[in-house]
Amino acid sequence: MWLYFIGYWQKINYTISFLSNILKKQKNIFYSQKVNHFLVLICYNNKHIYKKVKKGDDYLIEKLPIIRLEVYMKSEHKANLQNWLGSAIRGAIGTELIKYSCCMEKKAECEKCPEILNCAVKTLYHTGSSEKSDVVINPYIIYCEKGLVNGSEICFEVILFGEGVKTYKEIIKVLYRGIKIGAERESFKLVKIMDKIKNQVIFDGVTWSELEESFLNNISNKNKVSRIKVKFLSMYNAKQKDVNAVDFSYFIRGCMRRVSATLKQNDIPLDVDFGELVKYIDNVKVVEKNLKNTTLKRYSSTTSETHEIHGVEGSITFEGEITPFLEFLKLSEIIGIGKLCVMGLGRIKVEYDTI
Repeated sequence: MWLYFIGYWQKINYTISFLSNILKKQKNIFYSQKVNHFLVLICYNNKHIYKKVKKGDDYLIEKLPIIRLEVYMKSEHKANLQNWLGSAIRGAIGTELIKYSCCMEKKAECEKCPEILNCAVKTLYHTGSSEKSDVVINPYIIYCEKGLVNGSEICFEVILFGEGVKTYKEIIKVLYRGIKIGAERESFKLVKIMDKIKNQVIFDGVTWSELEESFLNNISNKNKVSRIKVKFLSMYNAKQKDVNAVDFSYFIRGCMRRVSATLKQNDIPLDVDFGELVKYIDNVKVVEKNLKNTTLKRYSSTTSETHEIHGVEGSITFEGEITPFLEFLKLSEIIGIGKLCVMGLGRIKVEYDTI
């Protein structure tokens, strides 16, 4: 914090007015007040912008444990699979988890289970209770970007966060045994697993390495972010289907809602003054929009029916005072935005421009 004491008010009033206007234009002024005929201007550098919206000094981004696995599997035969495999892989892993982990006659009746507190099926698939939040978040994501490669290979991410990280051993056991995907239940065997955050090989086909949870690095406060480009790597399954109505307010509130629910569900204190934070939303405008409506088809083995999922894809660029929202954006790049994130939808990549 820098303190500048500027002469007597009556003698150099014109100097005070001149400097105040400059500081206000730079948006670095926090407040000004008269003290015994002196004007004290208290200016903060960019890193203190969080003081207005954060109640403490902790950062949300450092609190949520994350495991991000990149999994390679291969089938002995050519397989006929749909392009979007997130739903199919999720179902296949769930089926195997229930088969090997569920002690309730493989019916996943979690509320009756004596092992409910230590059960991977309950933690990942039957998160269930909404007592802690109006929005229930499954603490994992299956994201498959390219679908089937060369007719027999798949590469996908398994992202575990919060309570989900404690299930990683069960997930790896399932992957090692193999999973069956598609209507023909084609078998896929494990080839390799990477820790994508640390860029380390966990399994190379023969040997295993130790796996530990990670935390996202703290945000650099040296520069102020004034422009971002958000790329939807997978369809954004939002309630708002009109792409013309998607603005920063709609987008960032979606990020804040999912991040808040995730932290609350994992008993992580949300040390943010939302009343102060939302005041910045109107200062951010859309400067470029390349969005379009899209539809995905998902086959449900439960209902034996094909369901259509509607949403938007593409990219959108925002400009304005974005710095107060950085933590929500960074976490949203991991846990996604919108509905059906657990199947890989709502995956975003944010490009940051600083000044």
